[in-house]
This record gives sequence, structure tokens and C-alpha cells, in this order.
Amino acid sequence: MGYQLRRPLYFEPPDRLPSVQIGRLAPTGGVVSCDLSFEGRDHTLWRLRIAVLGGVLYDEPEAIRGPVAGFGRGRQAAAIMATAVSFLLADAEKYRAAMSRHQDDADWVFNQRVAEWAYLNDTELAAMADELAGAQ
Repeated sequence: MGYQLRRPLYFEPPDRLPSVQIGRLAPTGGVVSCDLSFEGRDHTLWRLRIAVLGGVLYDEPEAIRGPVAGFGRGRQAAAIMATAVSFLLADAEKYRAAMSRHQDDADWVFNQRVAEWAYLNDTELAAMADELAGAQ
């Protein structure tokens, strides 16, 4: 069973993962992608990848756990992407509050590099959160 995606999601080559574009790719924008990595009886696990022009900031095969949904994978991907964007916005806000202090990686939803990237793209992430709310 494949994905049927609605905007703002699209397939990012070469892996053809359901993705959203955050800002322009250069200099600070990037692509947030997800993919179903496990589907059990009660829950699913989703891979999350955040790529920027200089490489990959984050790639975790079991980043987001969600309940098994009774609708198609494209809509599931939109819901997972909305969850990821909300987590990114939380890290951006925490980064803003802690800019002058050192933070351990345990203090972030993702890691400090991702939190800084989210902070730099918080306006685009907020706009994407609104778009994803309409795609579900």
C-alpha cells in the first residue's frame, strides 16, 4: 500500500519519502521527511529525517510513535508531519529561551543542531503547521 499525498506534502527524491519543504533550501531551509517504519496491531513507528543543503541534521528510523489509524497512509503521513512540526516549534521556542546557556542533548526533543535550525525557520514551521492542519 503506497502513499497518496495531498499538498503541502510531496515525494522527496531519491528516496521518495513523504516530505515538506521548510523555507528555501539555501541558506537555512530544509526538507522534513517521514516514512512508516513499523506497523503493529496497536501502534506505528515513523522514521523522521531533516535534511539541509549541507547534509542530514536528523535521521531516526523510529522517531515518532503513533496509534494505528483507520485511514490511508498519505493522511497518516500528514498527521505525523504535523506532530513533527509541532515538536520542532517546541524546540525552537526552547532554543530561543536558552540561547545564552549551554544545553545537553537530553534537553531537546531532537538535538541542539535541530533546535537551532528550527529556531532559524520558526516562521516557516508555523506556516507549515497551518498548512498541515488543512491536509489531514
